[in-house]
Amino acid sequence: MTEDSVLDEVREASKISDTVTRRRQKRYLFCFVAFSLFLYLLPFCTARLPGYLYWAGSPFSVPLDYSFTTAGMNPGIVIYGDSSAMYGISPLQMSAALGTKVINLPNSGGSLPVVGDLPLRYEVSVNRPPRLIILYFAPWDLDYTTHQNAFMFEGEEVLLRHGTFREIAAFAFRHPIISLLYPFQVYATGPKSAFVAALHHTDRMAEVVAKMGHLNAPSVTATGHQSTPNLVPPCRFPAEDLDHAGTSSVRALIDKYTSPKTRVLVYIAPVPACENVAEIVGRRSAYQAVGAAPPKVLPVPLYRDDQMYTHLDPKAVHDATDSLIDAVRKTLASPPEPPGQK
Repeated sequence: MTEDSVLDEVREASKISDTVTRRRQKRYLFCFVAFSLFLYLLPFCTARLPGYLYWAGSPFSVPLDYSFTTAGMNPGIVIYGDSSAMYGISPLQMSAALGTKVINLPNSGGSLPVVGDLPLRYEVSVNRPPRLIILYFAPWDLDYTTHQNAFMFEGEEVLLRHGTFREIAAFAFRHPIISLLYPFQVYATGPKSAFVAALHHTDRMAEVVAKMGHLNAPSVTATGHQSTPNLVPPCRFPAEDLDHAGTSSVRALIDKYTSPKTRVLVYIAPVPACENVAEIVGRRSAYQAVGAAPPKVLPVPLYRDDQMYTHLDPKAVHDATDSLIDAVRKTLASPPEPPGQK
């Protein structure tokens, strides 16, 4: 065998080796991309599975899903609002005092801008018309559809689980970046929530069902350390809350759900007595636009220090609920207002 022929064989073997290596690299790259794409699309594809809430959902996923388990309950009074209603009002206490079934449809500041009235629409579609719908909102959430925040992931879960394809596509078109980030939010928060629930052998839906849509504002971690202490004076409402003075979202709910069979009461959640509380209480024209009284002002230490300025300590829920009960009694005892007058 000549030297040239040996070199030719070496070159040929090298070419074959290079070809095999490139094929392997392409195969590895394809497998990596395919597996990554599978993991990325998995949260979108599994959101409607029954077990999703327990292995992947956000901390709010279970209470927010409660609204879609209310078929056949036929409540006489339905509360619909933001997280101030979920943490600040006891439907069981209201039911006992008013002699009719009361439920709360839980929401959060992150879910409302995404789902709008989807939970309320579902409730009225599967039950008899309630006698009264209470719209219970913090003063800065009366135009919630215009809000954008870092917690909209909570609403995306609800929309993927219960929204129509048209509603999901419309949201994705309006918020493409937020929609594309959804799987990363699932992997960042879901496993942790599932692990904590499994560690304590808790059914996260059981408490929500037992309390008809109410939860205590969180205060203690799994290790027993206080994670959300109460507010201490002095405090000030942030500029963002002061700037949100619109009422369009709640006004639209009033117009949509008021009917001969159902009355609508707007109740503004009480607020802490922070230094600039006068700017919140003084929005009389905004409250009048939705037929509501200004919010009550409560002592600062009755609120959780979670930067929301509206989540009550559980020990304050009883009195806050009593105030709402009084407002409901006055509403039901008064004659209905003519259409368009509220």
